[in-house]
Amino acid sequence: LDDVWNRDRTKWLELRDLLRGGSQGSKIIVTTRDQVVASIMGSSEPYNLEGLSHKECLSLFVKWAFKEGQETQSQRKLMEIGEEIVRKCKGVPLAVRTLGSMLYMKSDEREWVFVRESRNMERTKEL
Repeated sequence: LDDVWNRDRTKWLELRDLLRGGSQGSKIIVTTRDQVVASIMGSSEPYNLEGLSHKECLSLFVKWAFKEGQETQSQRKLMEIGEEIVRKCKGVPLAVRTLGSMLYMKSDEREWVFVRESRNMERTKEL
């Protein structure tokens, strides 16, 4: 189960009862960013993942946002905006890749600024 946010303990207990009918020794992997959810689920051994470093995120962003082997003057300006976008991604690789892919081959600076200033980018503060 990926990116679980439901804090309703009753629903987790119902789901647990359903899952107990699985094969002996089977495991279920659940991902969540919410420690309360992990606690409610009764995680036996939570594994906390750290985000990527800024350098790693920037490298990933460049891979997805720019055509390989091409560097232009306008691309340098876009890269400045891209660095700010990457910073707002808080080390989350899926966010970096998604935004890089979305901006791929877009050379209009206004589109990049729109993404950087998007209210959705403010949601990364919750990550």
